[in-house]
Amino acid sequence: MVRLKLVVEVVSANGLSDGQELLNPCVQLRFAGQSFTTSIKRMVRCPIWSEMATFDVLHKQRLPSLTLEASVYNAIDDCQVLLGKVRLSGANFSESTDEVIKDYQLKGGIFKRSKGVLLLRVFLKNEAPVSQVIPPPVLRRPQQVPVDAIPKEIQSKFEDGMIVWRIPYLFVLVVKARCLPDVDVDEKPDPYVEVNAGNLRGITKFAHEEQNPVWNSTFAFSKRQLDSSQVTRIYAVIYDGVTYNFIGLVSFDLNDIPLHSQNDKPVVPQWHCLVDKSGRTTQGELMLSVWWGSQADEAFCKSWKSDWLEASVTARPHIVPKVYNLPRLWCLRVRINEFKCIALASGTQFVEAWV
Repeated sequence: MVRLKLVVEVVSANGLSDGQELLNPCVQLRFAGQSFTTSIKRMVRCPIWSEMATFDVLHKQRLPSLTLEASVYNAIDDCQVLLGKVRLSGANFSESTDEVIKDYQLKGGIFKRSKGVLLLRVFLKNEAPVSQVIPPPVLRRPQQVPVDAIPKEIQSKFEDGMIVWRIPYLFVLVVKARCLPDVDVDEKPDPYVEVNAGNLRGITKFAHEEQNPVWNSTFAFSKRQLDSSQVTRIYAVIYDGVTYNFIGLVSFDLNDIPLHSQNDKPVVPQWHCLVDKSGRTTQGELMLSVWWGSQADEAFCKSWKSDWLEASVTARPHIVPKVYNLPRLWCLRVRINEFKCIALASGTQFVEAWV
């Protein structure tokens, strides 16, 4: 038995306010007693969602009498203000997955001059449910229940009171440098530091004509990325920002870097002598600290993060780390893998199963 689905893609909206006011819009969809609400886009004028919702069409013959309602709200504190809504008749829904995105004029909002436009893509599709041919039951002696069918408790890998795993990061705090050499006879350097971990690079700001620059920049490198690239050493290299000439470097073996837990005291930065590319000591020193930590570390929020580069440019400002330390806060996780040995008295037939 094939089940009919209504697919609605909420793409974007524009013209939601009269002027330049920033809103917190979201879209709520309602169809045949089912509902779906998009995420809230914070402080925007032209929100982009690109979120998909799927609704069950239980009776195709009743589809022309059904209505899809899309309401746009502005989330203010704990309440939602209606900006406008769109009603689409089920008689106009197409069964083509190539249905184009269409813009619909919002009505019934709080603004008089500009109601706004909502962009949607709406289409129907057929979806085959989970089906299995069940043989007629055979009378036999009761068998022992399989061991893997007995519910069992799985020990959680979370720490006590945590519902978010600690993700390991390598932190590098570049504080300052001193006594850097001149790049020319009468010219001071414009130094900056490049922290190099394989193909991952974090760069500080330039210090203009300064032999004793101060940066106070923190970098967080994902251990997952370091392991996948088989990185064994990390380098902090000082360059001149005008000539891009090499000034000196400090390096660390990842196996020698200490592990810092949440209850430990902060790692104190230390001075390190610079060396040249051949490993010989050269002029100047660099103050920094290096440690292993997690997203629960105080330095995480203000640090540059290597794995955030994998996210899109528009998504990065909205990424916020979360660690929950309340001992009373717990999460029950249930994963449904499969079902088997379903016997029906009616004999052989196709069975649609839901959990």
